[in-house]
Amino acid sequence: MKECSVPSCVGPSKSKGFCQAHYMRLWMLGDVHADKPVKRRIMGDDNRRFWSKVVKGTGCWEWQAGKLQGYGLFNAKGHNVLAHRYAYELTGRLIPSGLQIDHLCRNRSCVRASHLEVVTNKINTLRGISPNAQNARKTACLQGHPFSRANTYIRPDTHHRQCRECKRDTKRRYEQRHRARSDSHDEARLQVSGDPSLSTP
Repeated sequence: MKECSVPSCVGPSKSKGFCQAHYMRLWMLGDVHADKPVKRRIMGDDNRRFWSKVVKGTGCWEWQAGKLQGYGLFNAKGHNVLAHRYAYELTGRLIPSGLQIDHLCRNRSCVRASHLEVVTNKINTLRGISPNAQNARKTACLQGHPFSRANTYIRPDTHHRQCRECKRDTKRRYEQRHRARSDSHDEARLQVSGDPSLSTP
């Protein structure tokens, strides 16, 4: 039978490598070697449990427990919720259906209510650092033409912006290539047939 993993203990291992006595000390006191309580587990009170997992700084209030893609996760009444949404609703304000919480500090693990704002999905996306957000902040195309109202075309299928001047340049280059190919084809046919009517006027 395996012995307790505490070097000075010869008791039989019962759970997680510890004997019953050391395991209960770990569960109750937080340390198998502790002589007094280190940190008791908070049960029942969701709000006390929530704030016990937060470190309040002069700026952001950092979530210290589980996270998903940088956002804090909190189990409230048996359901996992996003910690920053829970913190916002603790102020007595509700989050309307279809809206989202944006971190004004750009710190996903922050749960400070003054750093949070209710916004639409579009605004939340455009404030971020995704490719769509970065493109939306551009004021000119890759060739330097400004995205003014007169020079901007919105594609009806994708709603993406396109530069009208660049579209005209692309069309001109295409027509020039198409005209050059047509002329070369006509010259080739003329050489084969010898009919001058096939030549380009």
